Amino acid sequence: MIDGARVMWWADTAGIAKTDVCTFRRDEQVQSSFPALAIARYEGEASDCYLFLCDEEWETQNDTDHRSVDEAREFAESLYPGISNRWRVPAG
Repeated sequence: MIDGARVMWWADTAGIAKTDVCTFRRDEQVQSSFPALAIARYEGEASDCYLFLCDEEWETQNDTDHRSVDEAREFAESLYPGISNRWRVPAG
């Protein structure tokens, strides 16, 4: 679980440079990279899911809303080319 949402897929971004396809900001500061990504869905939401952009402790630093897991994965790939080969299903 991240931020109360059930994680369906996760990946680390180690060694993959983030593209400039999208600029993320937090507290008016540009966020240049994220060590980990997770795709999650809140209970009761049948289709919408979120791509959580996380720090090393899996704390959400930013997120994007998507209509499907496939859409979230495609967006993640546009941010981190090659991330598609790193997606993992959480244990348990």
